[in-house]
This record gives sequence, structure tokens and C-alpha cells, in this order.
Amino acid sequence: MRKAWPLVPLLALTAVLLTGCSLGGGAQHAEDLAQAKQQMWEEDGHEGPLPALDEASVTANTVALAHVTERMLNEGRYPGACDELRDAAGAVYLATFYDVQQQKIFNLITQALPDALEHCDDADWESARPLVLNLDSMAHYYIGGYAWDEWQASRD
Repeated sequence: MRKAWPLVPLLALTAVLLTGCSLGGGAQHAEDLAQAKQQMWEEDGHEGPLPALDEASVTANTVALAHVTERMLNEGRYPGACDELRDAAGAVYLATFYDVQQQKIFNLITQALPDALEHCDDADWESARPLVLNLDSMAHYYIGGYAWDEWQASRD
């Protein structure tokens, strides 16, 4: 079973994502973001550099995230739900976009994931449900603007 994303690197990544820029400006922000993502990658037990993610990979993971959140909302907390949510969220944590609107959506998703995963792992479905609903809404917002064709294809 995969372990949850570590809280400290995740908080560091969230802080970098939310602030947008540090004192060093845009270049420093990009470096801080890369370091936070690399630290999260290593804390999750991976070795070596982060894999290069293209937009198609992130879109596929966002579509998977939407499928998992939909299933969780329809069926409740089913066996393996937390692992599926964590796996679908993997590329979302690592996503960086040059499109400001896309990045804002992923910043919000990244912010919401730790709480949803924590409550999911604790089997506290009543607390997790509104968090999963929030994730589902954000994933569908992204899909509606950037990945409609991929979403439709995944539903066939």
C-alpha cells in the first residue's frame, strides 16, 4: 500500500503554490516549486528525478480523479477508495502549468487533497464527503475547460 504524501513537503509545496512568488521573483518561485515537488517525490519512496509530465498525463490523471471522486460520492467509502484517490492525485501534485487559470485550479486541488486523504484514511466518511465533493467539483471544472474530449472518451 502506498503511503500518504508527507505533510511537511506538501505544506511547503502548497505555500509555494499559493504565494506565487517568493522574494527572489519568478525564477526563485520556479526553483522553490521544483525543490518542493522533488522532496515530495523522494518522501514517497521514489528515487531519482521526477518524471517529466506533459499536459496529456495530467489531464488523464484529472479524468481519473473525477472518476474516483464520482464513485466515492455515489457509493461511499468503498474498499480501495483511498488508494485510488491517492493514485489519481499523483500527477496532480506534480503538475505545473504556464496557463494561469489551469495552475489556479491545480493549486486548489492540491490544497484540498491532504484533508480529503486524511479523512479518507481515517475512515471518517462523514468528514471526507464534503472534501471529496469539493475535489470532484474542481476536477470537473478543469475537465469542462480543458479536457472535455478526454472525459467523454473515458465515459464510453
